[in-house]
Amino acid sequence: MQNPSGIDGAMSALELLCEQLDMARTEFNQRISEVAKASDYSQVRDLTKKAESLGSFKKKADTLSTEIKEAFGQSVIPSPLTRHSKSLATTSSADGGTLLILTNKCCQARARYCDGSLWVLRGSIISPVERKSLINKWRNLRQRLRDQNDLSIHHPDDALVLGRDIKFKSPSGAACFVVGYSVNGNRSWVVEQSGESFGDWLSSQGTI
Repeated sequence: MQNPSGIDGAMSALELLCEQLDMARTEFNQRISEVAKASDYSQVRDLTKKAESLGSFKKKADTLSTEIKEAFGQSVIPSPLTRHSKSLATTSSADGGTLLILTNKCCQARARYCDGSLWVLRGSIISPVERKSLINKWRNLRQRLRDQNDLSIHHPDDALVLGRDIKFKSPSGAACFVVGYSVNGNRSWVVEQSGESFGDWLSSQGTI
């Protein structure tokens, strides 16, 4: 039995919505890179929050498309993993790689995963927290960056802002550096485009 025309119209509208959300988030990400270079960290925080909101809306739209597929037997919007090729070009920045985000009440970090390494990007807001579980390696790196003025306090909110891209060999190392305590990087980092955990994304690539 053919679906009512209203269902087809809703499917088309939902597909268009997802496309527009992707376009808007790309524009926000480009703007974030621009203002980070200008050291406008207050605006970086504002734009990052808005980009995250768009990512959340996009994830909900993808979930809704899956539910409609299950109910009516057809696909509205391909999932992010089928819509994009399974390569590191997925959700790429101008420098290539996959863009990731890690946020909580104390930090708002962005990273780029490329060729097995994870780069925490300039302009990321790093948590000032340093709990006992943070190993000396990352404590020392934080202090070294402070000494080099590459991890500076931004007044009036006293946020720690990263002044240059920093390379890490593991997602967990990068996540611990950002949040200031021991965490699992595969669960903490989220793919900016799809909203899935970095660990799940790696599994889908056949990497782990």
